[in-house]
Amino acid sequence: MLKKVILDESGRALALTLVILGIGVLLLPVFLSHASTNLSATRAIEEGLKEQYAADAGVEYALYMLANNADVPFTTNTPALANNISVSVTVESEGVYYKITSTAKDTVICSYVKYSPGGNLDLYKGALVSAGDITLAKDCTVDGDIRYGGSFSYGKGFTQLSGHQIKGEVKFPSSGEFVQTYKNEAMAGGTYTGTMTIGMGSITTLGPLYITGNLSVLKNSVITLTGTIYVGGYIDVDMDSDIRGSGSIIANGKILFGKMTGFGTSSDAVIMSVNSYIDFRKDVNIKALIYAPAGSIDFRKESDETGATVMGGVIGKDINAEKLNLFAYDASFYDSFALPGYKDPGFMVMTYNINP
Repeated sequence: MLKKVILDESGRALALTLVILGIGVLLLPVFLSHASTNLSATRAIEEGLKEQYAADAGVEYALYMLANNADVPFTTNTPALANNISVSVTVESEGVYYKITSTAKDTVICSYVKYSPGGNLDLYKGALVSAGDITLAKDCTVDGDIRYGGSFSYGKGFTQLSGHQIKGEVKFPSSGEFVQTYKNEAMAGGTYTGTMTIGMGSITTLGPLYITGNLSVLKNSVITLTGTIYVGGYIDVDMDSDIRGSGSIIANGKILFGKMTGFGTSSDAVIMSVNSYIDFRKDVNIKALIYAPAGSIDFRKESDETGATVMGGVIGKDINAEKLNLFAYDASFYDSFALPGYKDPGFMVMTYNINP
């Protein structure tokens, strides 16, 4: 009986196999059609992306042309601009906006852009700019705007050759990127670890150099700056020592100067205390932007016979001068380099529509 049952089941396996093969034959065209559809869809997506990238390149090309003062309106064809796809680009003026239409085969990108002038903040345009008070004693002359957030007072003999007196809130931007640029310049010349002391009566050159500690210059020394110096601590120059030459002087802490009888021959010199104050204790003849957003800037001594001048701009939390012949604004400082808060000029994309 057992042998008969086993022999009777031998045909069932063959039948099941034939059924499975039949189902597979029936489903194979469906699977092949599905795979073909997916492949076609993938190819269509890839082609669509290539067209979008090409049309996007057309928008970038239009922005480049606008940045280089191309006459508007204009239309241009750029064969094989991207992905071997020809692109047609049209730029039209619509009030304060420019309309850019970039076409790559079946893909059209329409974008509206607006010009942003960028540049430095108006904060740096004055001869004297203070978030707090400006106090000038007798015989001070200013050539340029005077801006202040607190009060402005002056003594006998004050003269303003040009510009306006503007009272209003003055805010200082973050100085991080600005400071790092000068630190990199200083480090390119080497690093001095710890506090540097320049001995009495020294005549030497300095910079570019990064000093991790403080910088101390003793009596009757003459330092000629030949590049940017960045000091991690404070700077203390004796009253009877002189800083000359050109470059930039940046310190995280306070800066105390003696004489500066001929400093700054270029239009990009900066004297800056990042977190404290700057004190000029004797005669000055400076061409530089003097900047102390966290502390006061003080000019404490009368000018010498040749007449003391600051050409560039003085910007601080407070500004005080006992006597100085001339504070004068120099536009080259504003125009020649990026100051804190600087924004690159260019075109801002307001809308960006892709069809399809």
